[in-house]
Amino acid sequence: MTNFKPLISALLIVSLALMVNELLLHLVYLSLFLSLANMVIIILIYRQSNQQQDTTKTLINDSCSDNHKLLVATLCEVEQLLAHSVSVIEHEITRAATLVKDAVHGVSASFIDLQTLSAQQQQMITSLVADNSSIGDDQHTTLTTFVKSSSNTLDSFVEVIINTSKQSLETMSFTDEMVKQFDGIFKLLAEVEKLASQTNLLALNAAIEAARAGDAGRGFAVVANEVRSLSVNSSELNEDIRKEVDQAKIIIAKLRNSVEKMASADMTSTLEAKDDVGVMMKHVEQLSIKTSRDVDELSLLTPKIDQAVTTGVRMLQFEDLTFQTLTGLSSELANIKQVSEQFQQFNQLAPAEHNEFLVMMKENIYDLQHNAKKDNQNRTVMQSSMDEGEIELF
Repeated sequence: MTNFKPLISALLIVSLALMVNELLLHLVYLSLFLSLANMVIIILIYRQSNQQQDTTKTLINDSCSDNHKLLVATLCEVEQLLAHSVSVIEHEITRAATLVKDAVHGVSASFIDLQTLSAQQQQMITSLVADNSSIGDDQHTTLTTFVKSSSNTLDSFVEVIINTSKQSLETMSFTDEMVKQFDGIFKLLAEVEKLASQTNLLALNAAIEAARAGDAGRGFAVVANEVRSLSVNSSELNEDIRKEVDQAKIIIAKLRNSVEKMASADMTSTLEAKDDVGVMMKHVEQLSIKTSRDVDELSLLTPKIDQAVTTGVRMLQFEDLTFQTLTGLSSELANIKQVSEQFQQFNQLAPAEHNEFLVMMKENIYDLQHNAKKDNQNRTVMQSSMDEGEIELF
């Protein structure tokens, strides 16, 4: 809204200037009407003077009659009225020209400021969009590319989590198979332990029989003792193996519990988070597209603003048109002023000199009228509208 304040100010000033221009036109019409009225009075007085010239010739030569005194008094009043009217109109024309000139200069400056601010605004918007569309890395990655890359990465993460859950279920099945294998090992160890116990019992019986045989069975007794010792060692080894397998079974059970927790984890929150992030990424992408579209529209508006400013500046030609119109009006007022001065000279003459002066005054008025028509034909500006004309001052 701040960037449009110069335009609003310019429009207000243009409205003020147009009002002043309208006032000037009324003033011109009034002055022309007054001029015509004065000229009519002059013509009537001059005709009355010619009509009474023959009838009052003797009276003028002899003395100033009452009619002559009335004529002189009337001409004096006309001269004073013309002088006053010319003075007032000249003052108003000067004041109006000054007002229009000041207003036009202010409007022109406002339009120039508006055009400058519009260009600055366009540069700022372009720079802002460029900054927002890039994430600031060395690769000059745009925001749209970053959103797509982030979405692909998120999809990969979710896929890894889902695959991990599936593989955890497979790991649990493998762990269950391993536990079954350990149970089979325990059965085999039980069989080995049974064999060791039987071997120990057999060695004990062999030792007893060797003792009964005496010296003949002494060597057999040694073998029986060794076999018994081997059976005891085998039982101890079997017990150690059982302990290690039990420990491995406990560890595998813990591993199974961990894998089971991982496999039984609820994937709903993860999938919902993925959907939420996907919606957010889609919104960011749409926002980026909308921003780019708005910037394109603003780029189209900027030339239109410049064109409007150019048109507004061209409309300021009314100052030149009005000034030249007022100049022409001043020229006409100068003619009226000259006639008024001649009336003043007429009032100062002796009655015997009136006829000769009126003849000269008639010739002067004819010359003034001829020159006025010539000046009107040679006038530079004849425009009556604010469309583009032959003269462009701005």
